[in-house]
Amino acid sequence: MISLAALKKIVGQQSDSKKPIYQGKCFDCGYVLKIETSKTSGGYGLLGGVLCESGPQNIFALCTNCYENSVESKLLSDFVKADPI
Repeated sequence: MISLAALKKIVGQQSDSKKPIYQGKCFDCGYVLKIETSKTSGGYGLLGGVLCESGPQNIFALCTNCYENSVESKLLSDFVKADPI
């Protein structure tokens, strides 16, 4: 997931707050995305996909299906690696 600091920097660069902060394709499947933000009491909410960062200048997007699959895969792999009870 993207850090709040990186998201604030991206949103702060937008001149039109109603404009999507990301328009492009899902990093995994290529599905066309249009991610928008909304201000919340704790920061920002994202609608239309998930923004991720793998480094200070490396931000990419995932559609909700790919994100859910990646989270599910991570949980399953962690479960398989876990010590038996």
